[in-house]
Amino acid sequence: MTRSRPLFAILLASALTACAVGPNYVRPSAATPPAFKEGQGWTLAIPADDRPRGPWWSLFNDPVLDGLMARVEVSNQNLAAAIAAYDQARAVINEQRTAYFPTVQATLGATRTKNSSSQTIATTDANGVPVTRSVGGRAVNQLRANASASWAPDVWGSVRRSVEGARATAQASAATLANARLSAQGELATAYFELRALDAQGDLVAASIAAYDKAFKIT
Repeated sequence: MTRSRPLFAILLASALTACAVGPNYVRPSAATPPAFKEGQGWTLAIPADDRPRGPWWSLFNDPVLDGLMARVEVSNQNLAAAIAAYDQARAVINEQRTAYFPTVQATLGATRTKNSSSQTIATTDANGVPVTRSVGGRAVNQLRANASASWAPDVWGSVRRSVEGARATAQASAATLANARLSAQGELATAYFELRALDAQGDLVAASIAAYDKAFKIT
């Protein structure tokens, strides 16, 4: 019975290591028909909200628009806030992952003390006459260094769940950032083309006025 205790302890530790806080996520099932008559030619959507859309505005071949799009990254405050939130979410992942590794603490201290007691020393002066003088205590420097390490195994999987949650938050932040960037770019492109249309209308009105003035002067 005594020999079987180490084997039982190893098996128990292995079983506890495989455990995790809470069940794994499983997509809920729903009763759906095998096919829809309206779904002919359609394919299953694959969400990719966190992927960059690329320089889609380059299709217009407008250098002015290209220059304005380059300023969106540094001038739009909503986009800057989304970038900061995404960076924070990525930092949280690294913070949660540190719980997997041991924690090491080290401290270093220094003290300087001086002995308050004095000593009497017998000596002679320049004429050879014996004299005595008192000498104060001696200063002493002391250095202290302490180090400690601690590590707790992730037996119940709480650290693993925290890392998974941080990764999910980072993915959501990445999607929010991509959508915010696309929204800012779309608003800029819309405003730019509306302005160009108003400029064209203004040029047309000015040309019409000039034509009417010319015709009125001729008549």
